[in-house]
Amino acid sequence: MTKKTTIANVEDWAYFAKGINEGKTGMKSVDTFDLISDIDFGANCNSEGVCTGQNYANFNVAGNSELQGVNMIVGKDDSHVFYANFNGNGHTLSNINIDTTVRNDINNAGLFGYIGDDNSNNSAIKDLTVDYKGGGIKSNGYNAGGFTGNTYGTFTNISLNNIGNIDGGDYIGGFAREVGDDDKFINISLNNIGNMSGNSKLGTYAGGFIGYLRNISGYTTFSNIYIFLNKNTEIISDGSDGSVGLFVTLNANKLNKPDNIHIYKYNTDFTDSNKYVDNGFWNLVSGFDDAGQDGKINIHSYIEQASANENFKNVVLDKLKYIKKIKMEILSLLQILQ
Repeated sequence: MTKKTTIANVEDWAYFAKGINEGKTGMKSVDTFDLISDIDFGANCNSEGVCTGQNYANFNVAGNSELQGVNMIVGKDDSHVFYANFNGNGHTLSNINIDTTVRNDINNAGLFGYIGDDNSNNSAIKDLTVDYKGGGIKSNGYNAGGFTGNTYGTFTNISLNNIGNIDGGDYIGGFAREVGDDDKFINISLNNIGNMSGNSKLGTYAGGFIGYLRNISGYTTFSNIYIFLNKNTEIISDGSDGSVGLFVTLNANKLNKPDNIHIYKYNTDFTDSNKYVDNGFWNLVSGFDDAGQDGKINIHSYIEQASANENFKNVVLDKLKYIKKIKMEILSLLQILQ
């Protein structure tokens, strides 16, 4: 029988992360973790990204002496991987700031650190909203991503919002640092994302969605993905080597038939397009609501950030909700017919 467990509050999440990161037997036996309410992680960041509250990577749960200095990043490294499924049930994880520089045992920075493995049954993560509320990621580790550092799995119906900056090591992505073969990313939005930059002396690979695309098999799926970059957002590669991409950087040539991918970028004339290694996949479109072209990364320009972001939330994200609704209706119909 499939074993499930629920997560309802900060204390539950701390035990969840601690159990995965310490390899607890009880956590390994769970097939699916169900989020049953919203959770606020108390970072309390202002508009400048200065945070006066909790650090997600070194969290103190009030009133529980067992849960002090907890690393809330689920799956801290390749020896402590999150292999299970996670159902957000439409709930929100919010008020997050991640600073791993205060400790030396984290290689993967993000809400999750390391998800799944290419030798396992890949994890499925679905139906979740994440709102950093101006918090960001500061990492001295190898990988950093707004949602996860390293991943092998299926991700559907996920909304990632209001990340200040992502400052990491060698590989950085707005959503994930690295994705594996046969991974699936369907109905994903990244809204109001700040700078992505690295601190590797050899060079950083930084992408608006992912840093490193493995996709050796050619079957990684990207479908219905919308990204809104801030007016001042920069994607930066430091060091002697490395590269940047608006969507993907390392192994950008392995991007296979992207489906309905849209990136919204401030008032650019694209004279600097050659610095982005994925520019061969770009399709520059004139209108904010332009349907674009399948098989391409559709790039939309905007002039005024506040109105454009409101348009993005009201129009673009409604499209994702509609797509999700139709798919759920189809699944319900199929269940009736069986």
